[in-house]
Order: sequence, then structure tokens, then C-alpha cells
Amino acid sequence: MDLGKFIRILLLVAYFLVSFGLIVLMASHVTRKEGLSGLIGGGPMASPSTRGGKLSKEEFFENLTSKLAIAFFLLSLLFTVTQQYWW
Repeated sequence: MDLGKFIRILLLVAYFLVSFGLIVLMASHVTRKEGLSGLIGGGPMASPSTRGGKLSKEEFFENLTSKLAIAFFLLSLLFTVTQQYWW
């Protein structure tokens, strides 16, 4: 197996895992801040700085979702840019 094929397979596996993780996290989100009132007013949760820098479970999953979304975007961009070379 050549290096290019190995990298392609590795990226496809990473893309699948990121996509699956993003779907699972998005499906399991519990929204307490629904509608415009939550968007404008924030929410009842205190910020991490007021609790000694520790994130709550919901905030952890929100951060993880954001990071997976960024990884999904970057992997999609990488596939688009390298499509003419690898596929």
C-alpha cells in the first residue's frame, strides 16, 4: 500500500468518526435556552469563571460539539481541495 492510499483511508476514517460524533452530540443536546430569549438573554447557567474555571456537563458537550464542527469543516475543505489529486 502506498502512502497516498494510506493517508486517504486514514482521513476517511477520521471524517467518518467526526461525522458520527457530531451527529450523536447534536442529537443528544438538551436545549434550555430555546428561542430568542435564550439567544439574547444568555441563560440561567453561571459562567465557568464564576465556578472556578470548571465547565458543567452541558458546557463541555457544547465545546466538544464546536470542536467537532470545526474538524468536520476542515476535513471537508481538505477533501474538496485535494479531490483532483487523490480521487
